Amino acid sequence: MRAATYPERQPHDRADPYSKLAVHSGNPPGTLCEGFPSRRRVAILDLEDAVAPGDKERARTTALDYLTGNPANGALHPLRINGLDTPAGISDLDALVGSPAAPDFLVLPKTETAGHLEILDRLLTAAGKATRLIGLIESARGLAAVDAIATATPRLAGLMLGAADMAADLGSTGAWEPVLALVSGASSPPVLWQA
Repeated sequence: MRAATYPERQPHDRADPYSKLAVHSGNPPGTLCEGFPSRRRVAILDLEDAVAPGDKERARTTALDYLTGNPANGALHPLRINGLDTPAGISDLDALVGSPAAPDFLVLPKTETAGHLEILDRLLTAAGKATRLIGLIESARGLAAVDAIATATPRLAGLMLGAADMAADLGSTGAWEPVLALVSGASSPPVLWQA
């Protein structure tokens, strides 16, 4: 196996984070270019929650075709696959490594162990892809293993917290107001979950 090279991390623009992000499902076909205007810095192609179970295959094909075309709209293009514990996730991964598509990042939902990311790293390296990884922590099990997950591979670009799934796993409700206060720079510490 050859060593992968990764693009340099870019500084985060905190001035207006919401205007720089777009999330789009891989279907219906033909709408991806419309969903990713050039003013967006990050345009996530979501094959998981944004796609109905019966549309997974079509969305996968559409997203990979879009990424194969090397979109030149100035945005980074993460691909959010389905969890590795689902047939759809295995199909997403198989299709990605077997295609010429090269997303900038591969977002793995329900990351619960370092092993999840290590497997992805080995498969992407064998496929010759420089795609970086983002682990999405959405369960108490993932949160408990966050130290090991954070150091699993140099291919890991970052971690994200899936607040809604985390709240459901913990048997609590998510509260958006404290999150928005935290992002806007409020001085009081927020309460993110309520039992």
